[in-house]
Amino acid sequence: MNVYILKDPNDLTVRYVGLTSKSPLHRMRMHIKDAKTKLRQERNLNTKEEWLLRLIAINQSPIVVCLAKQVSKEVGIQVEKNIIAIYGRQCDGGTLYNVQRGGSYESDKATPWNRGLSGCYTENYMYNMKINQSNRKDIFRFDKNGNLIDSWQSIRTMCSTLNFDRRTVQRCLEKRKHYNSHKGYMFTYSPNDVPVYINHSCSNQMKQHYGKTS
Repeated sequence: MNVYILKDPNDLTVRYVGLTSKSPLHRMRMHIKDAKTKLRQERNLNTKEEWLLRLIAINQSPIVVCLAKQVSKEVGIQVEKNIIAIYGRQCDGGTLYNVQRGGSYESDKATPWNRGLSGCYTENYMYNMKINQSNRKDIFRFDKNGNLIDSWQSIRTMCSTLNFDRRTVQRCLEKRKHYNSHKGYMFTYSPNDVPVYINHSCSNQMKQHYGKTS
């Protein structure tokens, strides 16, 4: 494992501490690629990604420095955690754009959203993520009879509060085939777009029954 830092080329401020099984230069390029992808897809950017894109816009890139090379996973995790504690994250009054405190490693792509990690983001960061989503849409929840129950500021807020599966709810909102409800509820982006419940299990049974030939 390699522990590295990213410095701002303009004032040499340390802005990010990372841990990777690849080369630090390769990982830095992946950070930039991921930031460009999120920008193209109009997804919410974190502070590190906004910083990288600002540098790219003026034909600059971070200075990459490897602080620990080819160490064990356990040593790398501890070194990364210690360096983050030394420089401090911005939310803690430091200079780093890291959102995690370090202390764990899943893969270069590991985030609380796709690896089920917990305790990685501060409460303030999570709150801002919920209310400042650039593509946030109101969500309206109905029962199976089409009665409006309540509304939510975003799908993320609703799913995290009610412990719903966000992917399933998103498929219901997109009205994908076989995705009509989730945990007994239906969802739309408008209170006037009242969903109609379809029992797919009963429909399939009827098709099988009446579709038989004698």
